[in-house]
Amino acid sequence: MDINLGEKLDGTDIAKIILTTKDIPIIFLSSHSEREVVEKTENIIFYGYVVKDSSITVLDASIKMAFRLYDAYQNLKNQKKEIETDEKKLEVLEKRYRRLFESAKDGILILNADNGRIVDVNPYLIKMLGYTKEEFLNKNIWDISAFKNIDYSKQLYKELQDKDFVRYDTLPLETKDGKLIQVEFVSNVYLVDTDRVIQCNIRDITTRIDYEKTLTDAIDQKESLLKEIQHRTKNSFSMITSLIYLKASVTQSEETKNILEDLTLRVQSISDLYSLLHETNSYYEVQLKTYCNKVIDSMLSFTKNIVINKHIEEITVTTKEAAAIGMILVELLSNSIKYAFPNSSNGIINIVMKK
Repeated sequence: MDINLGEKLDGTDIAKIILTTKDIPIIFLSSHSEREVVEKTENIIFYGYVVKDSSITVLDASIKMAFRLYDAYQNLKNQKKEIETDEKKLEVLEKRYRRLFESAKDGILILNADNGRIVDVNPYLIKMLGYTKEEFLNKNIWDISAFKNIDYSKQLYKELQDKDFVRYDTLPLETKDGKLIQVEFVSNVYLVDTDRVIQCNIRDITTRIDYEKTLTDAIDQKESLLKEIQHRTKNSFSMITSLIYLKASVTQSEETKNILEDLTLRVQSISDLYSLLHETNSYYEVQLKTYCNKVIDSMLSFTKNIVINKHIEEITVTTKEAAAIGMILVELLSNSIKYAFPNSSNGIINIVMKK
């Protein structure tokens, strides 16, 4: 572009008009080298200034240099755009992180992993423990009164350094006003660029623990009540067994005596079951070998001439199943004693029970 184009517009004015719509490299050409002429080009993006009558070599080199500068400038603009785009993305991510950090319903501490210093704390933890942000920042975690056990805090920090992850289901923390709260503590180490940071997530579980304790107390009360019911039921069956036995011992009818003895054995088997449940603090399951031995021993009191050999496996069953099996065992044994060995004759009964 020549600078001197006549009376109305010179080359610099035309260059400005062209550059409003076209992004092209411009070299100015002039026979003038005076300062005031050169200064006209200062506010225009151009890529060279060639004095007229320069050799073709100079002109050729100036054009080639203009293209190189133009390409370099375009690359610079593209890089700038990419940087601006990345900065916007980073800004969005930073806002998103900050929003999550500040609105989280867990307490969050961010520490410098190299020295253990607190670099950030979210509002929820500030409210939870009652300290100001300034009381947290630039201190080690063991310098905060909430983490009173200094040795424990330092041990926790050392574990983090070694394992990059620490979790405690329950940790006691003391608030600024002296209230003790139970928290769940999860902490891990990760990289931010080249810096290692520690993030500690602290959740107040005091309410949950209180609720769990209420449930546990309720379960304990129900178990105590169930145990008491079992005890009373066992005593009731024992009393019924004794009454039936007394009645059988005074009756003159042999048929009635046999019926009452059979009834005694059946009631005694249920009494033995409740006795075992009471002794073992069990409510739903029974060790069948122990229970059957009790039933068999109770039946041996009715005969002195029979030897019973027991081969019973270790089997666990429900109380309902145990009651049924106990009744079957009583029925089989009583029939065997009565009919296989009449008139109290001597004999041997083998009992085998397998799953």
